[in-house]
Amino acid sequence: MSSFKDIVEMNHTIRKLYQDEFQKLFNLDLHCFWNPFYGFDMLLFDRYLNTPDDVSISEYVTSVYGEEAHELVLRMINTGKEVDELIEKGKKDE
Repeated sequence: MSSFKDIVEMNHTIRKLYQDEFQKLFNLDLHCFWNPFYGFDMLLFDRYLNTPDDVSISEYVTSVYGEEAHELVLRMINTGKEVDELIEKGKKDE
């Protein structure tokens, strides 16, 4: 089981991987939307973008920022699955 400190450090490392691309695509600092405990804060980002009520954030990001930005958001919200897989792999290798 990962410690609290391990989770925070891992999320910090993951944020650093995405920050330059996020800055380039959205002209925003990813740090503003990154929670040290659970990663990308999609709800905060959605509120910041002021996504219309009748449009999904997925559709909104794609239409305003493009497919590349949409794919980045998908990668950031799915990072947890990748991290879980790496942790499980590490346990098996022990």
